[in-house]
Amino acid sequence: MRRTTRRGTTALEFALILPTFILLLMSMMDFGWLFFQRATLDMAATSGCRQATLIDPGIADSEMSLVREAAYTGMADALFNAGGGDCAEETCYVDLIPYGEPPGRSMICVIGKEFEPLIGMVVSPMTLESSIAVRMEWQRWPE
Repeated sequence: MRRTTRRGTTALEFALILPTFILLLMSMMDFGWLFFQRATLDMAATSGCRQATLIDPGIADSEMSLVREAAYTGMADALFNAGGGDCAEETCYVDLIPYGEPPGRSMICVIGKEFEPLIGMVVSPMTLESSIAVRMEWQRWPE
């Protein structure tokens, strides 16, 4: 039985597979970071909008600014506490859209944030956005 020499074959195979493995690893990290950021935005929208719906908008929406402030504060705090980063004015926006009439009055909360990938080799920077519709707890009948 004769043995053939295979010197260097393993090193050559490793050198050929390594770039593919590194690209796969980097793409998994980038997409994992993207999905984490998206999940924190969803959670922040849900939490902040829920806090805002508990505030009385007043007669004829006279206190709607308090509702908007509660939504922004709730979303920004939830985003920061979940590890999604700070919701600064230049990188993050919050929008509140009330719709409907009592007793079916609801509110749509939208939060958007600039996304920066970890590596940037596979995913490019973009704006992520999450929205949710929540029924308002305070329902005043029109007078």
